[in-house]
Amino acid sequence: MPCWTCSAWTRSRPSDRLSDAVGSLVKLALRQRDAARVRRDYATADAIRDGLDEIGIQVEDTPEGPRWELKR
Repeated sequence: MPCWTCSAWTRSRPSDRLSDAVGSLVKLALRQRDAARVRRDYATADAIRDGLDEIGIQVEDTPEGPRWELKR
Protein backbone atom coordinates (compact mmCIF):
# COMPACT_ATOMS: atom_id res chain seq x y z
CA MET A 1 0.00 0.00 0.00
CA PRO A 2 1.45 3.41 -0.89
CA CYS A 3 2.57 5.69 1.87
CA TRP A 4 1.28 9.16 1.03
CA THR A 5 3.66 10.78 3.50
CA CYS A 6 6.82 9.01 2.29
CA SER A 7 9.33 11.20 0.48
CA ALA A 8 8.89 9.31 -2.80
CA TRP A 9 5.22 10.31 -2.82
CA THR A 10 5.59 13.88 -1.62
CA ARG A 11 7.72 15.01 -4.55
CA SER A 12 4.57 15.27 -6.64
CA ARG A 13 0.90 15.27 -5.82
CA PRO A 14 -0.79 11.87 -6.01
CA SER A 15 -3.23 13.23 -8.62
CA ASP A 16 -0.29 14.23 -10.85
CA ARG A 17 1.22 10.79 -10.47
CA LEU A 18 -2.13 9.20 -11.29
CA SER A 19 -2.50 11.35 -14.41
CA ASP A 20 1.00 10.38 -15.51
CA ALA A 21 0.28 6.69 -14.92
CA VAL A 22 -3.02 6.82 -16.83
CA GLY A 23 -1.35 8.64 -19.73
CA SER A 24 1.42 6.05 -19.85
CA LEU A 25 -1.06 3.16 -19.80
CA VAL A 26 -3.10 4.69 -22.62
CA LYS A 27 0.06 5.20 -24.68
CA LEU A 28 0.99 1.57 -24.08
CA ALA A 29 -2.45 0.42 -25.24
CA LEU A 30 -2.21 2.64 -28.33
CA ARG A 31 1.21 1.18 -29.18
CA GLN A 32 -0.30 -2.30 -28.91
CA ARG A 33 -3.18 -1.18 -31.12
CA ASP A 34 -0.74 0.21 -33.68
CA ALA A 35 1.22 -3.06 -33.67
CA ALA A 36 -2.01 -4.97 -34.28
CA ARG A 37 -2.87 -2.69 -37.19
CA VAL A 38 0.60 -3.20 -38.70
CA ARG A 39 -0.03 -6.97 -38.51
CA ARG A 40 -3.44 -6.32 -40.12
CA ASP A 41 -5.05 -7.79 -37.02
CA TYR A 42 -7.95 -5.37 -37.14
CA ALA A 43 -10.09 -7.37 -34.73
CA THR A 44 -7.49 -6.86 -31.99
CA ALA A 45 -6.97 -3.21 -32.91
CA ASP A 46 -10.72 -2.61 -32.73
CA ALA A 47 -10.96 -4.50 -29.44
CA ILE A 48 -8.27 -2.27 -27.91
CA ARG A 49 -10.04 0.88 -29.11
CA ASP A 50 -13.39 -0.43 -27.88
CA GLY A 51 -11.89 -1.37 -24.51
CA LEU A 52 -10.48 2.13 -24.10
CA ASP A 53 -13.87 3.55 -25.04
CA GLU A 54 -15.59 1.40 -22.41
CA ILE A 55 -13.40 2.87 -19.68
CA GLY A 56 -14.03 6.43 -20.84
CA ILE A 57 -11.14 7.12 -23.20
CA GLN A 58 -12.03 8.32 -26.67
CA VAL A 59 -9.48 7.61 -29.41
CA GLU A 60 -9.40 9.63 -32.61
CA ASP A 61 -7.18 8.57 -35.50
CA THR A 62 -5.51 11.52 -37.20
CA PRO A 63 -2.91 11.80 -39.99
CA GLU A 64 -0.34 12.52 -37.26
CA GLY A 65 -1.32 9.44 -35.27
CA PRO A 66 -3.94 8.63 -32.66
CA ARG A 67 -5.13 11.28 -30.21
CA TRP A 68 -6.98 10.45 -27.06
CA GLU A 69 -8.99 12.26 -24.45
CA LEU A 70 -11.23 11.44 -21.55
CA LYS A 71 -14.86 11.35 -22.61
CA ARG A 72 -17.11 13.91 -20.99
